[in-house]
Amino acid sequence: MMTRGSAPLKVLVRPVLAFGFALLTLLAPVSLRIKTP
Repeated sequence: MMTRGSAPLKVLVRPVLAFGFALLTLLAPVSLRIKTP
């Protein structure tokens, strides 16, 4: 059961982490611009 449950978890976590990382890289400069006009 562990192998059956861990496989889909990894498949779901990888794109979520990639999406979060992309969001961070895109929002970081925007937030810096807002803080320092």
